Amino acid sequence: MIFYILRNYTRFLLRFLNKGTNFTNIENFPEKGPLVLAPTHANSVIDAIQIACRINRPIWFLVRGDFFKKEGFVKNLLISCKGKPIFRASEGKENMGENDNTLASCIELFKANEAVLIFPEGISLNQTEVLPLKKGLSRMAYMSKKENIDLQISPITVTYDNFKDFGNRSNVTFGKTIRINDFDTEMPEAKFVKNLTDQIFLTLKSGQNFNFNGFNIIDKIIYLFGWIINFPLYFLAMFIGKKFSINNAFHDTIVFFVLFALAPLYWLILGLIYYFAF
Repeated sequence: MIFYILRNYTRFLLRFLNKGTNFTNIENFPEKGPLVLAPTHANSVIDAIQIACRINRPIWFLVRGDFFKKEGFVKNLLISCKGKPIFRASEGKENMGENDNTLASCIELFKANEAVLIFPEGISLNQTEVLPLKKGLSRMAYMSKKENIDLQISPITVTYDNFKDFGNRSNVTFGKTIRINDFDTEMPEAKFVKNLTDQIFLTLKSGQNFNFNGFNIIDKIIYLFGWIINFPLYFLAMFIGKKFSINNAFHDTIVFFVLFALAPLYWLILGLIYYFAF
């Protein structure tokens, strides 16, 4: 229930926060069956938010594990939004063993025909090219095949017109679905992992679209209206984003969550001012 409430609120909020998102070939996206969403990862959590707010089926997310180490609001929010921890070596080699539990839980989700979002690049650097992919996704797919799961992989390429200005535009391209059962069942694991990783990479690469013309005029009007109404809140969010972002890759994420948290209060204040003034 919390997941759906937050998703609908985020869908509404996004209309005011960017100049438009163009979704291409969304008919390639599988509406049912066990699925891995494999998007590019140029703009931190914003990549996942845009996809989750567009498609209709619920999604589980693999999230950097250090967010789950401390009890509190962030961990509880991520769990409520179907987040699961995945640790990188840079977050402590002693935590890597916990990835086995996450992997096992993903296999169980696939058996229940659920969808899981995994960033195969494994890192977000505001990159404009597809980075070399990690092999974790392909190894998970290999395990799924051994469990006789008809797993599907949906490669999704997300590109942005810029990472510096507030209110960017983005293209989200859904590549052709890859079915694990199309691979030879007798293929050795190392060859399977390499072939699948290469195929995902090439599909992501072919989906890059840096043509940001022709966006819906209504989206532009809504964005402009948002600027007029919300500009004090926008400036506050931008100030906090620039002050606390470690690098540009997390700037938009910080700005988004500041707006996510403060927008209802800001709109309430505007409503009270209007009520008592008029």
